[in-house]
Amino acid sequence: MLLAFVNVMLYFSNGALEDRAEARMQYIEQAKSIGSLYRQVAQALAHLAIAKNDPDVKNLLTSEGFNLTPSSSATGSEGKQP
Repeated sequence: MLLAFVNVMLYFSNGALEDRAEARMQYIEQAKSIGSLYRQVAQALAHLAIAKNDPDVKNLLTSEGFNLTPSSSATGSEGKQP
């Protein structure tokens, strides 16, 4: 009887842990897509900052960890330094 009770408790505990793990996996997947969007926005800002020579936007991107290096093209490019 005691073993049956322990088995039921472990079953419910396992279900709760699985729910938490699933929620964390969903959060990670959402963070990946948001990270991609963040990089695209930062890249667009970098192109504009270089093209218009905007020091405020350049400082903002630099403070977020982006290294702005103009390329030989007219619009320029930027690279992310970890």
